[in-house]
Amino acid sequence: MRSCDTLGTFLEHGNDNDIDAVELFSELQLLRKSLPEGTTKATEVLGYIKDIHICFPHAWVAYRVLLTIPVTVATAEKFLKVEVDKKLSSINNVRR
Repeated sequence: MRSCDTLGTFLEHGNDNDIDAVELFSELQLLRKSLPEGTTKATEVLGYIKDIHICFPHAWVAYRVLLTIPVTVATAEKFLKVEVDKKLSSINNVRR
């Protein structure tokens, strides 16, 4: 529920909300029970929601937001930090 609240707060625009956190939480519980067996990927879930003619409007928005966030940015930042730490460590070892 906390994650739904966080997403709901993030998607607020003044008095307008793109999703209702309580309804999103309820939809996700129902969606989990109604998904076809073997559905494991977020893109498959979004396709399922689309195929059933958007019976889960808040989950529809949440999954579209989820699939829009670039995962590679976080991965690249972590990789870059590790590489910088290694270089700094090797520089410090040379100075000693």
